[in-house]
Amino acid sequence: GYRVIPESQPSQSDNPQPGHRPWYCNSDPEPAAVGISRIWVFGQQRRTGVASKLLDAVRQWFQYGSYIEKSQVAFSDPTGDGKMFASKYTGMTDFLVYKYG
Repeated sequence: GYRVIPESQPSQSDNPQPGHRPWYCNSDPEPAAVGISRIWVFGQQRRTGVASKLLDAVRQWFQYGSYIEKSQVAFSDPTGDGKMFASKYTGMTDFLVYKYG
């Protein structure tokens, strides 16, 4: 995956490359344990913890005998709402994405 460069910290030294969305990612790849292609929750059920519980289950059960840290989860080119969710879920503004370019 590639780290999203937080909007408040764009830097020439990070070698950002534009993606399909209006943000940039670091050009240095980092390992990710699992990639989330899509996650969708019915509009009326959003912000109730459903998506977080789904990802918690993936992190717990994806690889038998180990627990995946939130920092090792990569998201595929998230929408604006997806970016907000990924930031909130991982607790990081520089979460991992894959297939961004």
